[in-house]
Amino acid sequence: PHKKGKYMGVRFSLTSAVECTAPVMLALIYQTGSLATGTDRASQLDLWSIVCLAVCGTISMLAFVGYLPLPRLLPKPPPKAGGASKPIAPLKVVPSSDAAGRPLSYYDNVSWQEWTSLSVHDRFEIQQARGQEGMQRVQLAWSTWHDDMHLAGEILAKAPSEMGEMRDKYTEWVTDDDKLDVILEMRAKMAEGLKSEENKAKREASRAAMGLWIADYLDDAGYDTWQVVPYIYKAMIMNAFPPIDPLDAKQADIKGRTELRTSMMAFMKVLDLHVKTAQTTSTVDLTDAVAL
Repeated sequence: PHKKGKYMGVRFSLTSAVECTAPVMLALIYQTGSLATGTDRASQLDLWSIVCLAVCGTISMLAFVGYLPLPRLLPKPPPKAGGASKPIAPLKVVPSSDAAGRPLSYYDNVSWQEWTSLSVHDRFEIQQARGQEGMQRVQLAWSTWHDDMHLAGEILAKAPSEMGEMRDKYTEWVTDDDKLDVILEMRAKMAEGLKSEENKAKREASRAAMGLWIADYLDDAGYDTWQVVPYIYKAMIMNAFPPIDPLDAKQADIKGRTELRTSMMAFMKVLDLHVKTAQTTSTVDLTDAVAL
């Protein structure tokens, strides 16, 4: 783009210079004939009129000849959507921002505190690198509410910036087809990995742990009526997580850039709602009757 701007600037400069000097030159030439006197004044006017036309024609021809090679000097436009994309160099090492230079295997059992101390960008690169090395993605365990209780304040405090950074990353992805292709490839590998019996068992264990964590948190946070009025809590959960994929008792099956972009943009809208909620819950004490 900067080269294109350079050449466009040169062209406009030359055009402006010609537009400025050409009328002056033509006026001087024509004036030579108009100042002629005597019996041949008419022939002199005709002669210098022809000279003016010749000068105009010559300038136009030179401009045309000079313009011919310019299109070849301009940078080629990027490929159209759906066409061939530039190859993405595989990431084989831990991001350079990891000053400790730890191997990818270090993140097999990384803690939540240490993992979230990395930027979303660095986490994505680590996940991508692990996938290219045939390793499983970093998966933080749900743990139990009892184990996480002392981290509750820190989790909420980090939420606004964490979600905001994630939204920025999603914005970067949905506006770049090449990066969407990387995400699609990663999703395909994840889906393939989930077919193994071992990973199916891990997912079921995580599902059970998540349910237990939520139930224990609700009890501790004062929402102990979830067993009595489950429909109220079901509505609250569905309001907190509105569907971004059709409710058809199936896991989302995203194929192609268009579907992925649509899904990610829908998630970004939900993320915006949670960012606002996180900003509120991190600054307001809901147990303080005076504040309410």
